[in-house]
Amino acid sequence: MLEIVSQDDHSFNLTTLRDHCRVTDTEHNPALQRALDSAIIMVERWTNTFTRPTTCAGYFRGAPGPYLFEYGPVTSITSVSDETNSTTVSTSGYELDKTQGWPQLKRVAATSWLSTHAYKVTFVAGYTTCPKPLETCIYSLAATYFENREGMTPGRLFQIQASMGSILGNYRMGAM
Repeated sequence: MLEIVSQDDHSFNLTTLRDHCRVTDTEHNPALQRALDSAIIMVERWTNTFTRPTTCAGYFRGAPGPYLFEYGPVTSITSVSDETNSTTVSTSGYELDKTQGWPQLKRVAATSWLSTHAYKVTFVAGYTTCPKPLETCIYSLAATYFENREGMTPGRLFQIQASMGSILGNYRMGAM
């Protein structure tokens, strides 16, 4: 399970989205804001990547073998705690392994993690500056949501343009 503990506000703004959509007035700001907020959330879900710094708590039982972080990019591990004993696991007891396609929490062999205990890992994930291609994709998706808001149905909601799909595929966590 993943819990968002805190999340920075996104850095995307309506002025840029209005320019992207060629909307000059502010009359449509509420609809544009909804479209932008939805696009950010959908891109984060599709890519398993946070577009802004986010502190998360992940929960697992037993020794991580290894624990795979659900969202990234993981920038740091704040703490690992044994929730069964209400104790903190020493930082020498684990490491953040970014050498695989998916960031992992690996235990260091010298430590004892009990397989029957519940653990919580608190970590920070997300970009401090969103990459430009991902930013373009978010504005394009927001524009699509805004321009087609009456025609959006659940069956069509996930049909995106090939250009956006190729960008999202490059940023999907674990894809590289």
